[in-house]
Amino acid sequence: MERRGGHRSSEGVVQKLFEEHQLRLEERLKTVSGVAARAAQRIRKRLGRLAFWDYSRVWERKEDRIPPDEVTLGSVSLHRALEDVRLMMFSEGGVDFDREPFEVRASKAEAAELARQNLLQDRTGPPEVSQREIYGPGVYSLEYFLGHWVTGILQVHGRALFRLHFETFDGLTYVTWFEHLQHEDVRRVRFGTNHGRYRCVVRDRYSRDENPPRIEYVRPDDVVVFVLEPPFAKAPGKPRLKEAQRLAKRETKLLYDASLAAAHAGASPEDHRWWVERARSLNVTRLHQEVERLGLRISSTMGSMATMSAAAWMGKTMTSFYEAYDALSFRWRVATLRESLLRQFNEQVVRRLLMRNGYQANDATVVTVRLRSSSEWSEPLEGLIEGRMTVEEAHERLFPTRDKQDPPQRHGAGDRSSEEEDSNNDAP
Repeated sequence: MERRGGHRSSEGVVQKLFEEHQLRLEERLKTVSGVAARAAQRIRKRLGRLAFWDYSRVWERKEDRIPPDEVTLGSVSLHRALEDVRLMMFSEGGVDFDREPFEVRASKAEAAELARQNLLQDRTGPPEVSQREIYGPGVYSLEYFLGHWVTGILQVHGRALFRLHFETFDGLTYVTWFEHLQHEDVRRVRFGTNHGRYRCVVRDRYSRDENPPRIEYVRPDDVVVFVLEPPFAKAPGKPRLKEAQRLAKRETKLLYDASLAAAHAGASPEDHRWWVERARSLNVTRLHQEVERLGLRISSTMGSMATMSAAAWMGKTMTSFYEAYDALSFRWRVATLRESLLRQFNEQVVRRLLMRNGYQANDATVVTVRLRSSSEWSEPLEGLIEGRMTVEEAHERLFPTRDKQDPPQRHGAGDRSSEEEDSNNDAP
């Protein structure tokens, strides 16, 4: 009994020692974490004192600062580079903007009529299709859907996913809605009973308390995946946005923080803090040159036009050869992207629509009209590079109707036309 009691007492001592040792370790961890937190705070303060272009030093009230855009990070050059591609996707000189730049080419008239009634802007199908915004809220046409919405998503994520909703009216199946699937809420199931399907997190934006997020498994035939392809991507599905954002952070720092610091120094002559004194000696010319260089690098990274970058915006001159080369290569890149998106649309949307209605996959396709293809842009581009085409001929390819249009005649309030002058001369 004494041995058994001694054994129990020894177990209690060991347990007590273990608990005390555990408490000491926890206290040490707390001390270490506290020391690390205080060291990190001192480092942040030191970096804040060393940071010359500190935006928060100019604005004392931080809540008044406008948060930068999540994509462009407040960069003018990056915003312009993204918008140039979207605006020029279905825009060319001499194009009739009153007409849709698409038409349906088919081997069967019934298949062409079905695609035209369902997918083009002048839809004449059932009211549930013709009077509904099938491409999304506020998206009325295929031109805006591909040129702005899909392109904008691809520039950021490299992939754009949409769920197709089909409904049947009068014996025909139509696409009634392109539901956009958030990039972070979709993944492909690789194993299990739902192998091959897409796992989608469905969220209700308006009544989140009543309808919490739920998971749905969608068939691959009901999901459309648009992928960004070269030359706007490093590889299929991998955009160049992160590279441009690193440059945009530097540009924003220079353009806004340094300029505001210099403006604060000029408006406050009584302020003699060291960072204010340093701002008074700011070399504006060198600052603008650095901003121009970053703008050119951002435009080159995103595949935009250098003539529309910060360099041209600030009056930077450019040779006529490089200006024509830049415009032709940009047109070729945009045409390549347009053809890629339209090919993916035909393969994943038009094909499934036809097959659900009993037609063959290639009975109808949607094509562009009055827009030049990538091959039509690559020919003058190669000719300009190889010297087979002059700069004037390249400009003629870019603007074929610019010189053919008659200049407008302007008659002011005090001017008289030639007909009035002739009539006055013939008058007695």
